[in-house]
Amino acid sequence: MFNLTSFKIYRPTTTTGNKVAYADTGRTVSGRFGPEDTEFGAISGMGYGKSYRFFSMDTGVDLKEADSLVLGTDEYRVKGVQTFPHPPRHIEVSLEKIIKQ
Repeated sequence: MFNLTSFKIYRPTTTTGNKVAYADTGRTVSGRFGPEDTEFGAISGMGYGKSYRFFSMDTGVDLKEADSLVLGTDEYRVKGVQTFPHPPRHIEVSLEKIIKQ
């Protein structure tokens, strides 16, 4: 089941060792968000419960792989972005949930 939601977009800025810092772009993207099926999670290597799919009609938004989408306290890493220029114009985004320890 997909829910309508809005994410804040963060972009990687600097890398120190194995840590990456992210900066708020000041932009948001809205669309439908929900869990990916188990087969896609296995194929993509993200695993069950960590892979999500996001659909948006905001085709003008600048999303790139490695960007971070934040919803409240949950963070999702952009693993892939596909733009569909034909009607209905939209983007599909593969996301991996970041588990904070």
